[in-house]
Amino acid sequence: MILRLFRYFCLCGFLSGATLCSATTDEQRERLAIAHLLACGRLPATDETAVVPADEASVATLLAQHRRRWRDDSSARVNVARRAWRDAFGRNPTASELAAEEAAPLTYAERLQHHLRRLAADAAVSREVLHRAYRAAVQREAYAEEIRYWQPHGALPFVVLVGCIEDWAQRNQPGLMVTTGVPAISVNSRLLVTRALPPDLAAEVRAVLFPERIDAVSSGRLLTAGGEKIATRGGMHLVIAGRADFGGSD
Repeated sequence: MILRLFRYFCLCGFLSGATLCSATTDEQRERLAIAHLLACGRLPATDETAVVPADEASVATLLAQHRRRWRDDSSARVNVARRAWRDAFGRNPTASELAAEEAAPLTYAERLQHHLRRLAADAAVSREVLHRAYRAAVQREAYAEEIRYWQPHGALPFVVLVGCIEDWAQRNQPGLMVTTGVPAISVNSRLLVTRALPPDLAAEVRAVLFPERIDAVSSGRLLTAGGEKIATRGGMHLVIAGRADFGGSD
């Protein structure tokens, strides 16, 4: 009888440990996926998350690992630079634009924030991006009323605008008129790659993305450049990027 009880408690301990280990591995795999999206502008392929580190690594640590790898991988830097440019401006960069951008080992998220500053400083370029976003999401130019509608929200990258316009269009079909209401992005977007985060991981990502403005964006649910101005459906914490076939080429 004592031996049976001993075996029972050992089995319970083993199962509890296995469950805890599985939960920790799942959490770390999710952290790896989020860090990869922030670093590369895409979710990782299956083989890129096949090996999960035994020790829990923070998002900041994982991003630093990407940067170190890119120092000797110009092809990876080019891909990230191209993807960030496309998601910011709604078009592929020219050869000279890409050459100027790809040298530094910056993450996708860092590049998008850099491009947002350029959009904020150039109203003409920002308006071009807005028109591209309407063409991508609803196959038409932005109306004059819609240009005025977006002005209070400031400059926004193409990827954010497309997600918001898509959400508005889906909620107002059929007979689309002029964009109104609160701009928001849905986790179910068909034009974007989206990933929902639990609150604790969202707080970790927010601290990495906006270390100097954490108080100003602490309530933001869309964790990307310009995202503090945008709502999310269901109040989800989201990270986003454009899909592989997303954006124009003009």
